[in-house]
Amino acid sequence: MIYLKIFNWLLNSSFHYMLSKELGVFWYSLAIGIALGALCWIVASTYTLLWNVKFRATPLHHFFCGLAAVATTLFVVLFFSLKFSKEVGKTVVLSWAANLLRDSRWEDRTLAQAYETVRAAGRERFLPPPQAQFVPLVDPYSRAIVADIYARNAANDFTKNHPALSLIIRPDIAIPSRVLLQDMNNFFLNSPQVYPVDRALNVVTYYLISILDAQMGKLVVLSRSLLVILFFLFQLVPFSLIGWAAYRDIRIRT
Repeated sequence: MIYLKIFNWLLNSSFHYMLSKELGVFWYSLAIGIALGALCWIVASTYTLLWNVKFRATPLHHFFCGLAAVATTLFVVLFFSLKFSKEVGKTVVLSWAANLLRDSRWEDRTLAQAYETVRAAGRERFLPPPQAQFVPLVDPYSRAIVADIYARNAANDFTKNHPALSLIIRPDIAIPSRVLLQDMNNFFLNSPQVYPVDRALNVVTYYLISILDAQMGKLVVLSRSLLVILFFLFQLVPFSLIGWAAYRDIRIRT
């Protein structure tokens, strides 16, 4: 069931990406799809002559032939569109990160959580209000706390807003948390300033993209395989109905 959700998301997203960004590929795939669809129509309407040379397809049978032709055209277009799955995923991740940077409520909520958690740990000296506008990160333990909170909140927000893509990436909080902590340590070696939120989000974003790169290639192969299976299962319906009609015609004549 989960994979079907991913499969549906991939098909829709890749198709819309091709329409908006790769219109030339769309027209190319459509032309091939129409040509193969026409060939499919001819095959569906004439293959019964192999065992019933006197059978003539009725308008209803040609309707089934048309369904087979449309399915063939749609299959070709969708098959081509899946090549853009990785680009779709990257676009979604980068767009999410840009939107999150503009989300002041998420930033305020995460900052407040980090502030209270670090203060409760009791390892830092906090300035009195209103000077306390940032979280002191002198102690390595405090940095680990903040890294985990920002990585976790970012990953949770991504999962909430992009559930289908998060099923593909399945972000492991521990990994971006460690990378973010290392980046914090490197930052404070050269700068006494406040660690910027956009830098933290960049760490999480590129982690998500790296996981996406590793997963998407195999997923595209699986998606195309499933698309081929669904295509042939669908084609069984019109071809079987037309074949059965030709077989019944033989029985009626005899």
